Amino acid sequence: MNRVLQHILDAVTDGAADYSYPDQDNRMEAQVIPQARRDEERRLWESMLPARIAGVALDAGCGRGAFTGLLADRADAVLAVDADQTRVAVARAQHQDRAAFRVRSLMDPVFSSEKLRGAFACVSCIQVLGHVPLNGAAIILSAFHHLLQPDGLLILAVPFVNHFSEEHRLVRTSEAQPFGHPITPQRYDALALTPEAGVLPVRHFTAASLTALVEKAGFSAERMEPCNWYSERRADMMVQAHRRPT
Repeated sequence: MNRVLQHILDAVTDGAADYSYPDQDNRMEAQVIPQARRDEERRLWESMLPARIAGVALDAGCGRGAFTGLLADRADAVLAVDADQTRVAVARAQHQDRAAFRVRSLMDPVFSSEKLRGAFACVSCIQVLGHVPLNGAAIILSAFHHLLQPDGLLILAVPFVNHFSEEHRLVRTSEAQPFGHPITPQRYDALALTPEAGVLPVRHFTAASLTALVEKAGFSAERMEPCNWYSERRADMMVQAHRRPT
């Protein structure tokens, strides 16, 4: 095993398995993101990564492993992390020979521990920040800055709204409405903190709010491109950024 990855695994054990992602069977994702758009997202993601990543990469919020194998194609080693043990089990079954896996929340203090400072060359975080508590995005991005080597690469994808203010919405598996219904930030935060089965809270960032978060966390956002346009104003936004030295 890669020596650096072994050091990381010694520091990051499996955490409490008390989180369950609301969309366990991917019904919501399937109705919002058809395969053609998922392919578009993957092509954009691939264009933002170098052909080779010298070091360990973190698949942060790996879910069912949609990007884990792709990341393993480029990095020396991969650690895939998700808070949902069921989704980690699916990802592990598909990629167990190509990545290491841990069940952990990205807001866990272990990711800000001194043992993990600068341990990763790259962090890929796809469709996570739009479902965490409102203060969670800043906490997670700060942890990524801590985890990355100087000039380390960060790739993000989040829900995006082409508007001057963010949107918070609720999507249910039982409804055909792919974009759900508007909710207050307070309601979004409550659902993100205490998930309900079949009910997914979604935070749609604006270009300005996302740029501000990334820059405040200590990154230089070099490329931001929307993909997966669902309507005239809603899409996903993918970001390529590098860690600024402290």
